[in-house]
Amino acid sequence: MGHCRPASESGDRLDQRAYTDPNFYAWEVENVLKRQWLSVGHISQVPEIGDYENFDLLGEAMIMVRGKDNQVRVMSRICPHRAMDLMPRDFGHAPKGNQRSFLCPYHRWSFGLDGAMLGAPAMQQSAICNGKNIPLHIFRTEIWEGFVFLTFDPDLEPVATHYQGLRAYVDRWR
Repeated sequence: MGHCRPASESGDRLDQRAYTDPNFYAWEVENVLKRQWLSVGHISQVPEIGDYENFDLLGEAMIMVRGKDNQVRVMSRICPHRAMDLMPRDFGHAPKGNQRSFLCPYHRWSFGLDGAMLGAPAMQQSAICNGKNIPLHIFRTEIWEGFVFLTFDPDLEPVATHYQGLRAYVDRWR
């Protein structure tokens, strides 16, 4: 871990580059942040089926949405066809609201609240679709104490195990 160097002889603070160096940030994203559970919201932010909230996390455009099955998911906001943001603010999309589905503004591909492809106009016979469902990427998420946690690490222990020591502390406020 060559990036951790004390800024002073006493080692009481980090070198200022830890806060400003883009290379340090890139290292931290890949080696620390993407290997942890990250809180991205609370279930109360999407209380009704179809409620969504857009956000960006570590360079990824995401949608937190409550699906028709009442499950809260976090999906990529990027269309798998031509990498267009499904809900760009420049196109007048609100950062949160309620939708029955998501429609790419570029070639009109549509996706359900579960990320499944609903349609790709004029693409049914193309080599890209070939009759296959090309869904939005679903990020690994878990709900703990009403908070929505996301990880990029498919092998990370469950969030409840990861934060089990916190339960006694949190229970004091119930």
